[in-house]
Amino acid sequence: MTKDLYRKEALNARHRSLYGEVILTPPPRTWWITVLLFICLTIIGAGLFMIDIKTETGTLSLWAWLTQS
Repeated sequence: MTKDLYRKEALNARHRSLYGEVILTPPPRTWWITVLLFICLTIIGAGLFMIDIKTETGTLSLWAWLTQS
């Protein structure tokens, strides 16, 4: 028998897979930086609306105190 057992395409695909695959993923520290940034912005955003400032005329939220002119 002079005929190959497998198709030529299958043999070529197998030969290329010997080199392995390259998977491009960002490093894990990128995810940590993103999570920490999100947590910090959430805390700052919550603080703008939840912290009260005492003034001579009463109490104001931090957002109102910052935006008053």
